[in-house]
Amino acid sequence: MINHDPVVFAVGREYQIFFKLEESAYAHIESGGRAFYDESCGVLISKPGLRRICVPQHYIDDAEGYTLFLEFIEERKAYCTQIIKRKELHYHFRSVPKRGKVSAFMLGDTHGDLKGALKLSEKFDDWDFLVLNGDIPNDFASEENAENIFILASEISKGERPVIYARGNHETRGKEAEKIACFAPTRDGLTYYSFFLGNVWALVLDCGEDKPDNHREYGGSVCFESFRRRETEYIKKLIASKDKEYASEGVEHRIVIVHNPFYLKYEPPFDIEEDLFISWNELIKEIDPSVILSAHTHIFERIDECGQALIAQPPCPVFTGTVKSDGKIGGSAVILQSGSFEIFSVLTRDD
Repeated sequence: MINHDPVVFAVGREYQIFFKLEESAYAHIESGGRAFYDESCGVLISKPGLRRICVPQHYIDDAEGYTLFLEFIEERKAYCTQIIKRKELHYHFRSVPKRGKVSAFMLGDTHGDLKGALKLSEKFDDWDFLVLNGDIPNDFASEENAENIFILASEISKGERPVIYARGNHETRGKEAEKIACFAPTRDGLTYYSFFLGNVWALVLDCGEDKPDNHREYGGSVCFESFRRRETEYIKKLIASKDKEYASEGVEHRIVIVHNPFYLKYEPPFDIEEDLFISWNELIKEIDPSVILSAHTHIFERIDECGQALIAQPPCPVFTGTVKSDGKIGGSAVILQSGSFEIFSVLTRDD
């Protein structure tokens, strides 16, 4: 059957709704008088496991909900496959406000600690969208680890509020890492993208790994230098089409979400791509966000005022908003309003 609620991830102006089936079944979603199918070129997909259906946001936002329809089959045949049972699951959906104050809750660096992350999420429930800012599992060595992203988002959001995911460096490690698009939302298979939620526009960036591609730890398994250059071109294209992106009608809040706070001047071997990241800073200046939300360092601080050396002066405050140390696990409550923001640390013990 289905053991977890769906997760409604936001990418661009669509929702990518993930759900996990333990049995073979056809699936579709109905919302706003339209049906959206889990299909491949007109053929319904039936395999068990983690699945996804994409729906333009306005259908679900306007209808304030959606229904997941499942038709379970015993065996898929070339002719006359039998549907043995049907199930309908309706979800009320709370979309992000189109005007005024918006709140987000950010988790990251949980490194497979589902119990601690769920305990932390109970500390702050007044949020409009959830941000999972990387390193949710400790690696992608198994499907179970990779599905940690879906399970955590499902347990917190219950399929009723939108979720954002930004990949962390630990999620590039292990045999399942090459299948990231099977386990997490992407834009045409890519882990960097913009999204709209209500009056919020945001850019999700992905720094990839945090050491040179030829570092022995990776064993020749990565090529992030070229990946980051393609990402640079994507940011330039966003700026060239700003009237359809961050400068479009209705956008009141602009933010950037990136796991690795690349502004910090790291010691070797973590001092990678400084010139490229400086160029990212110049592009982000054009976007003019109110805040940059990061994780990775496992401490809560405003890095542009922390006294550490930076490679460039950012155009706005940059926060590392997750904690994982000394028996504590922490995230951030972020309040966006009237061209300004507030951010609070949310902490709990992980024992």
